Amino acid sequence: DQASQMQAKHRAIAFVAIVCFLTLLFLSLGRDTPDEGRTKKTNTARPDKIGPNQRNNKLPRLPPVNRTTKPETTQPKKRKLIFSINSGHSGSTALAVYLDRLNGFTGFHETLRTFSLKKIATEGYSATYEERAEILIPTILAQLERPPFADNPDEIYVETTQEFSKAMYDVILDYFHKEHGDKYEVIIVNLRRQYSCIVRSLYATVDRVRLWREPQSSDPSLIMGNEYNVLQPHVSHLPRLPEAQKDPIDAIIGFVLDHEAAIADIHSKYPDVKMVNVRIEELRYLDNFKDFLRDLGITEFSKKLFGGWDKSFWGNVLTREVNVHIRHTHKKDPFVAQITDRIQQFIDCYKENGLKVPRFPAVNITYKGIPRSHWHEVVPCEQ
Repeated sequence: DQASQMQAKHRAIAFVAIVCFLTLLFLSLGRDTPDEGRTKKTNTARPDKIGPNQRNNKLPRLPPVNRTTKPETTQPKKRKLIFSINSGHSGSTALAVYLDRLNGFTGFHETLRTFSLKKIATEGYSATYEERAEILIPTILAQLERPPFADNPDEIYVETTQEFSKAMYDVILDYFHKEHGDKYEVIIVNLRRQYSCIVRSLYATVDRVRLWREPQSSDPSLIMGNEYNVLQPHVSHLPRLPEAQKDPIDAIIGFVLDHEAAIADIHSKYPDVKMVNVRIEELRYLDNFKDFLRDLGITEFSKKLFGGWDKSFWGNVLTREVNVHIRHTHKKDPFVAQITDRIQQFIDCYKENGLKVPRFPAVNITYKGIPRSHWHEVVPCEQ
């Protein structure tokens, strides 16, 4: 009996062992074999995501990072600075006014601190360079640190003072163009107006300009304000020719034409500075004004640029501003016609003496860019 009990116990143990073995074998086979009637899920939405059966797969090795390569840096945008060469009485106030009306432009007219033209005429540009630089450069930099320039790096600075070509150009161009051309883009606007109108307008001021009342004097102590004659050796850009200065009108003509010589001299000293030529009479018309803005580098003419004003309103603004600040020449005005003849005589006198003079594009009474149908709209020029 005892032996039979032991055999039964051994058989039970063996049975349990066999059952356990088969159970484990079935479970191990069931992990890799999907049940009938069920489909295995695949990751179609995120193919780059690692699925449950991909965890042991090796990921592709990323290329090594070249830590010696410097990251690409974007070049900072240059601040645009616009200055004007003009003789005065030529529309510089109007130019500053309606450039200032544009979004993105801030216009000034004769706000820079002035320097004595009499001192330059006496001592020369080189001797007064440092003193002029100590006045002009900090003034402009301080202005650029104030709103709207401090808040907007794209805001364009405009200064239309007539003193630029008389007492400022060398200091400003040396600092902002030559030394700091990586930060600033300087543009010079050569602003012209019909010469006869300028001479007529300046003739009304002859009583306070002694050098025009004494046209053949070269004494710099006679200089008052910003007016001079072309006999001043340190200020004038035209060659000295006393016989061309017969009376006050000749002195004023020489003063006006000297700005064309200034344009030529400045261009020869700074040939890579961008210069834009414009006649104030042209800017009465919106299409001409847009052409002028294109020359300044403006390519998009959106409502934001024009302050939300439509085309007709902006055209009226241009016409009104120019008519307020500038009067236009009428070819039938006898005094203007006389001045035009005197201007040609002045130029001929230089040529007869073998002296080289620049081109004078504002002598002609008509002006390029204005439709012929609008010529009748101009009115006689006034003071």
